[in-house]
Amino acid sequence: MTARREEQQLVELVVSEIEGWAEAIPRRESHRSVAIVGASLLEATLEHLLKARLIHHPKIDLFGRNGPLSTFSAKIDMAHAAGIIAADIWDEVHRVRKIRNHFAHAVRIRSFNENTIRQHCANLGAPDLFEEEFKAADLEMSPEERYLLTCGFLAGLLGTCNVEPVTGVTRNADALKRMVRIPIRKVLTRMVARARTKRLRA
Repeated sequence: MTARREEQQLVELVVSEIEGWAEAIPRRESHRSVAIVGASLLEATLEHLLKARLIHHPKIDLFGRNGPLSTFSAKIDMAHAAGIIAADIWDEVHRVRKIRNHFAHAVRIRSFNENTIRQHCANLGAPDLFEEEFKAADLEMSPEERYLLTCGFLAGLLGTCNVEPVTGVTRNADALKRMVRIPIRKVLTRMVARARTKRLRA
């Protein structure tokens, strides 16, 4: 199999993961629920990947309540240290975690339109990969859309770790970022359509 074909299959897996992730997010939920569920799905994926890489011992519960990998932050750091995710992906997942924490722990934060949340969402890097598609549709991504697109994109990348070697994501991260824009267009089309519908109803 050629390197080009391998990368194309990897891209197809990413798109499949993103589409599956999008269906898992509850619709018509509060912004708080969307933020927490999106991050929780990523955390669960990281835990699954780490468990697949680490040696299991019946008397050692790394992921339990008091375990060293019980927190989202620890899972992110360990995934990077183990070579499962590249530095740029590590940084982006931490940005998602910080947004999740604001919604989970700050009672006054209820919306993606809060100034603090808007700023954090503006700092997310993944949505910038798809900015042209939204501009072509004469739409600007809202903070919520930036967050959801980032979670979906990360879920797609993490999902490929199930079939790729430990170094797969690190090695192919840049190629994926370049190539994923084409096959993901149908996902973006649905996102843009939903955004338009939502704004027409507002």
